[in-house]
Amino acid sequence: MAVFLRYKGIEEFQARPMTKSEDGSYLLQFDTSALPDLAFSYYLAAGTSAGIVTFPASGAGGPFEVKAKEAGPAAEIPGDIPPPQEEVSPAAPPEPGLPFPIKLSGSGQAILKEKVPVPGAETYPAAGNIRVFITPPQRGAFNINFDSNFSYTSAPLTGNKPLDLSNMNAALFLSNHTIRAGDISLNESDYSVQSLGRRGFEYSFDNQKAYLHAFTVNSQEVKGFKGFGLPQPQVSILGGAAGYRILGQALFLKTLFVTGKDTPSQGVNLGLPEGLASAGGRQGQVFAVIEESRLWSDRLSFKAEFARCRYDADLSDQSGPVSGNAFLVGSGLSSGILTAGLNYRFVDRDFNSIGLQTLANNRSGWEAMIALSQGIFSLSGSFMGQRDNVSDDPESATTSNLDGSFNLSLAVTPTAQIVVGARLGKQETDPGESGALAQDSATHEFSGSLNLMIGQSSSVNLAVASSRLESQAAPETDGSTMTFNLGGSLLAGQWLSLSPSLGFSQRREKLTGRRFDTFNAMTAGELFFWPRAWSMFLTASFSRADVPDGLASTSLDLMGGLNLYLNQLIKVEGLLLSLKGSYRFMDMTGLETTDWRALAQCDFSF
Repeated sequence: MAVFLRYKGIEEFQARPMTKSEDGSYLLQFDTSALPDLAFSYYLAAGTSAGIVTFPASGAGGPFEVKAKEAGPAAEIPGDIPPPQEEVSPAAPPEPGLPFPIKLSGSGQAILKEKVPVPGAETYPAAGNIRVFITPPQRGAFNINFDSNFSYTSAPLTGNKPLDLSNMNAALFLSNHTIRAGDISLNESDYSVQSLGRRGFEYSFDNQKAYLHAFTVNSQEVKGFKGFGLPQPQVSILGGAAGYRILGQALFLKTLFVTGKDTPSQGVNLGLPEGLASAGGRQGQVFAVIEESRLWSDRLSFKAEFARCRYDADLSDQSGPVSGNAFLVGSGLSSGILTAGLNYRFVDRDFNSIGLQTLANNRSGWEAMIALSQGIFSLSGSFMGQRDNVSDDPESATTSNLDGSFNLSLAVTPTAQIVVGARLGKQETDPGESGALAQDSATHEFSGSLNLMIGQSSSVNLAVASSRLESQAAPETDGSTMTFNLGGSLLAGQWLSLSPSLGFSQRREKLTGRRFDTFNAMTAGELFFWPRAWSMFLTASFSRADVPDGLASTSLDLMGGLNLYLNQLIKVEGLLLSLKGSYRFMDMTGLETTDWRALAQCDFSF
């Protein structure tokens, strides 16, 4: 098995083999601190006697998307989660000691040398966090869960305090009832309330027949400890939902109501000055009806939602609230080698929801997908059409988008896979009477890749992509881009892991003939002197961009150090000591920046 990863800075997926355990399971561990951005895409591939099988079935055409919820110290995944078969087994007698584990970790760093120091910056910034995670053995239908993380930084962002409660979740489970406080997830429907990590309280009941849900939460992330406990009136929403399943699991009907008052200037990470972030506050209500049906053992599915709102975008003006509607209908089919889906969405100009962080209204759109998979062959395609200004306001511009793509995957051997794809997109903007300029663009992109598995421990990936951009309204933007990427991975038992990659991209402007070249290289590896106990690691990246008129930019990042897995030597769970050093050099058209940093980090739990 292998994981195919794609992240910022590379165009195609890179294969990383998974390690097979004695129990037959597969595992891949990689350090996300080496990524240029805490977001990546991935899909899984397994070599079988019938060829290579991917999950999801669309492979590179529809991978899973992962993005960090927030910046700052991330909560550690507990290492004591039992496998599913242990969760349903009788609880073992408690061992001597604490009835729950306490996870602790801390880090600090010092800037040893910086060629261009930042005025007023702290010379020795430090950061750390302490986490408490309590999971007592389950007692029949009763269980509790507590998870909290306190973080500290000596150099907080403007408006924040050094000490912060970055994560808090407490839950009580009793049969089909759940009471939860802290960071809770609300995902009731597309047009009512949907978000992660909102702090508040909720109660839910679900016995697979009837469904009830009531909640009161902060409408957005607030600073520091302000979100702890009951939501403050200026950033709070209330809501409830009730549903019922008919004909077993075949038909599910649900109604939902959300109401609240919101002052966005009280939140964080807005990207706007507080004086421009609706300082007068907002208020709104949404009522929604949702239908979901699954027929013939989930081979055929239907989904529909109708929502109506009453919304006032600024309580300080005299315009008052407006009402609007939104709806969606969709269906899916999965039978044998065929998977297909079709959705249509409509949001009128006056629709908005206090329960959504962002919503693009006054638009409609449809989307469709189809996938065929049989043995060594798989073909997938997706199509999308969107249009805004559905109210046909003559004083507003109207933009329409059409986009289509397809991917063909062929496992020519159990260890070799060829993937080809194409994407065509078109966008047009009619200015109407708005006075704006007419705009249009057409994109044509073709790609191909070859993935080779060498044994069970190594892989090579070669990818090529060619794209062309054309515009009748702005011909000066016409151009073409060619991109090459070569990546691979090597795993030598428990001693060495290495993942290098090389990339080159060249863009040419059709009108002027100017050429823009970009080269990048990256590698990450770990060498164990003592398996699972003592290792040396290194991550390195280099990039250079050459543009006309002799301008160029260069960057080099190096990080290396030692990992001491002391839990292999001392019987203390999760004891890790890391000593790291980094070097960064940047040359932006003659302006050079250089700095050296050292970091020591210790993680342990008991």
